[in-house]
Amino acid sequence: MAVLGILSRCQSLRDLERFAIPYHSVLTVALGLELRRPPSDSAFRSFFQQVDVAALCGAIRDWTIAQIPGGAADLDQLICDGKTLRGSIEPTAGGGSAFIAQVTL
Repeated sequence: MAVLGILSRCQSLRDLERFAIPYHSVLTVALGLELRRPPSDSAFRSFFQQVDVAALCGAIRDWTIAQIPGGAADLDQLICDGKTLRGSIEPTAGGGSAFIAQVTL
């Protein structure tokens, strides 16, 4: 649900919560999930804090390469993209900020 919400232009945890409400029943059936109610913004936050970012990036990379006819063997380009989940910024003890971000190459 989080990936679909982000692809649907959700820019915050609350946006993801609002996205999940009307699509909850359809997505739980389509994805084979057993969720009694849509995930809340705090559920999405907890999920993002537990994500193995390296494994997620690897899965996205493998899926993307699988979409290319012939794979990536003959490609001579690198594409870089970065995203930060709006609303995920928290002040740190040192005066900086921590936030949820993904950079893909």
